[in-house]
Amino acid sequence: MSDGSLSQDEIDALFQGTDEIMSDTSTTDAMQSDVTATASLSQNVISAFKDLLEVAANNEGEALGAMVGKTVEISNPKVDINSLSDIINTLPKEFIEIKMDFDTGVVGDHSYILDIDTAKVIASLMMGQEGGDITEASLSAICEVMNTISGNALTTIGNQIKKDLRTSPPVAKKIT
Repeated sequence: MSDGSLSQDEIDALFQGTDEIMSDTSTTDAMQSDVTATASLSQNVISAFKDLLEVAANNEGEALGAMVGKTVEISNPKVDINSLSDIINTLPKEFIEIKMDFDTGVVGDHSYILDIDTAKVIASLMMGQEGGDITEASLSAICEVMNTISGNALTTIGNQIKKDLRTSPPVAKKIT
């Protein structure tokens, strides 16, 4: 098992092509693009990336738990290499996208996708209310959570790769 450290070449390989992913999922060119740059990653790089994600996920779980007053465990991150069209085909019919593009340390798209039920649970825990629909207030609460846990993850990853990583402020929207 690796110590989770990646070389600069490995980091560059992981982030290569991220600026080519387009946020408009209806774009034909984007749907047909493959993540060919990352398809050639070695098992060692994938393993090191997974180790890094495991540490970041643990920190994200602790941060989320502190925010909602519950014990939260995020475990077993998985690293898959997929084309954009494969990802689009696996999305639920309705979901929440929280877009937080990288703007310091690396440049590229960065989004979290939450299914509606998960988004409702997070929003209700943050707002101290039971259930309900996704509203502007609940999207704001979700953005607050994702900003905090993403910040923790980026600090963890940034410390490992010796770069200051930051994202733009989160913007959440319901996709149907």
